[in-house]
Amino acid sequence: MSNLSKIALGTVQFGIDYGISNKLGKPDQHVVKQILDFALVNEITTLDTASAYGDSELVLGNYGVSDFKVITKFLPQEVEKGIESSFQDSLTKLKSKSVYGYLAHRADSIDVKTWSFLKHLKKIGQVEKIGYSLQSVSEFEIANEKGFFPDLIQVPFNLLDNRFKKLCKKLSKQGVEIHSRSTFLQGLFFMNTEELQGLEEAIPVISELQNTHSNQLAQYLLNYVLQQDFIDKVVIGVQSKEQLSQNISELDYNVHIKDLDIVLSEKILNPALWPKK
Repeated sequence: MSNLSKIALGTVQFGIDYGISNKLGKPDQHVVKQILDFALVNEITTLDTASAYGDSELVLGNYGVSDFKVITKFLPQEVEKGIESSFQDSLTKLKSKSVYGYLAHRADSIDVKTWSFLKHLKKIGQVEKIGYSLQSVSEFEIANEKGFFPDLIQVPFNLLDNRFKKLCKKLSKQGVEIHSRSTFLQGLFFMNTEELQGLEEAIPVISELQNTHSNQLAQYLLNYVLQQDFIDKVVIGVQSKEQLSQNISELDYNVHIKDLDIVLSEKILNPALWPKK
């Protein structure tokens, strides 16, 4: 598998203003079309979306997703209401009869009834793979103890965040498909360090990376994640075709980037814990 074929396109930016460094806001339908057309030409055919991503599913449906493998996710509150209607709502917005993956946005929201429904969707062919997105290793351990062993998981993974490395290596050998997110830590790697109030712990390493790699930092960070054999897809989000083109223009098929000898606290690694804008 080439590095390029391991890229999946995250689409949260299509539905909401997202990311600490996002200055452009949501792209309009014309820009989305440019991005998706360019992705297809470059054989990037996996899309990551969710019911929580504003009107992302609707935007994708308006474009047409028949040439893509779509993975979408459901929220904990949708479990409480019953996800049957939420799943059908996602299909309606996507204008599709099925999706490649259907995941829980939070693993700890799954109960026996929900997991049975997910398995039913697989049985009738409306979903190929089921699973969940993870925030912590302990979430997987709890879900697994309950018998909810996934076909596919999504985890945060980047040059600063290796918390899931051991688990993912193990699960990959067991046939679980591994998708990583947060390659650029929602844009934290590219922020002006003077603007990182409340995130000062990250300033020394961010400054060093920016000074060392300059305009090639995005490619460096992407190559680091792509080189991990246990990762099947690397989810990246962009605001324009030009940004996607730049991200993939300097991929090194033989790169080996060493892990950083640094451990940062979860308040840096988990964007949910960041200070609000």
